Amino acid sequence: MLISLDSKPISHSDWKMQFFENDKAKGVTSLEVLLLDTRTSVVPFTSLITEVAEVTKENGDYSTHELMSRAKKASEAKALLQIPSALHQFFAKVL
Repeated sequence: MLISLDSKPISHSDWKMQFFENDKAKGVTSLEVLLLDTRTSVVPFTSLITEVAEVTKENGDYSTHELMSRAKKASEAKALLQIPSALHQFFAKVL
């Protein structure tokens, strides 16, 4: 049995300028996970994972674009870390 795992993240980030505090950015990622049996072309498992991450501007950030990019990457990392537990729950039920 050959299994293919496919995922495609869709990410968005936005920022909030603050006068007396460091600027903040929020990243939101939705990740659809698809498990495909390549012999039979059956999709036995799909999952939609959505994660949010908030980061604050650091001294090393060159611009707000870099701040927003860090927020986006942080939310993507949180979503990607959810894949193994989702697959584990599925295989625990099946096997």
